[in-house]
Amino acid sequence: MRKSMTLAAAALCAAGALFGWLPSPAVGQENKPGTGTKTASGAQSKPKTFVDRLKYGRAIEAAIWARPLTGFKAMMDGLQRDGGVGYNDIGYFSRVQNSKFKWPTTNATTPYVLGYWNVEKEPVVVEIPPATPDVSVFGALIDAWQRPIADVGPSGVDGGRRAKFLLMTPEYRGPVPAGFIRLQQTTYNGYMSLRVLLKDNSAASLQKGAEYIKQVKISPLSQVNNPKTRYIDLYDKKLNLVSRLDADMYRTLHAIIQTERIEERDLVAMGMLQSLGIERGKPFAPSAEMVSMFNAATKETQGLHATELLV
Repeated sequence: MRKSMTLAAAALCAAGALFGWLPSPAVGQENKPGTGTKTASGAQSKPKTFVDRLKYGRAIEAAIWARPLTGFKAMMDGLQRDGGVGYNDIGYFSRVQNSKFKWPTTNATTPYVLGYWNVEKEPVVVEIPPATPDVSVFGALIDAWQRPIADVGPSGVDGGRRAKFLLMTPEYRGPVPAGFIRLQQTTYNGYMSLRVLLKDNSAASLQKGAEYIKQVKISPLSQVNNPKTRYIDLYDKKLNLVSRLDADMYRTLHAIIQTERIEERDLVAMGMLQSLGIERGKPFAPSAEMVSMFNAATKETQGLHATELLV
């Protein structure tokens, strides 16, 4: 069952946060100036004026462009809210997850391990224990834009041997401890998505898996010799890590860009977002008309995803 894993395959570990969404609620607001008109079925129609059409188009572009980033934020928020998993904690499943775990593309054959970190202030060390004849992991370290940084486990860069991955910003010029695998990430936030590979899902194998997981560690470099990693069993907890695709998505986007690194490639998009009221360092307070427009734009985006991007 131990299959090889490339970076492209690792990206599939993040596909749940990228392509997952909740249906947009029906737009129930009364027709207001500048937000378009209602059709006979009650659905929101496209705005009519040039300025409103421009904003509507930008709202659609923003919804498509930001899917990976808002998907990550939804996953992180869900782990915090529903599971009590914070930065540098390990959220794991002592048994194979059930239907209470909502994160698209997950399976019900192997337990999952999730954790996230931030490298803005200092590098972070992720330690993966060596594979054993009974237990190993399959997965990747991933940045906030859902771009794989490195595969881990027997088919990863560590080859299944004990490894300490040192994750850092491109600007980091400090010491790198001997024997650590140096990895750069261009976002401040990152996370890992791992599947625990066992011989079977018997109670004995699951116990070995849980013991193995408690050797996985996440810590700031300054604490690497005394990591304070917490291990939180997520089995049978109601966890919703699904990204919404409605007006709430723009609130999520506004929240993450307040603290996440803005890359040069994103500057044009950031200018576009300003016309939607999404700007770093400024509050996001959309009017009722804008909320109605956001709901309509994301509803159309969801239709695009369903009919063109996922077929």
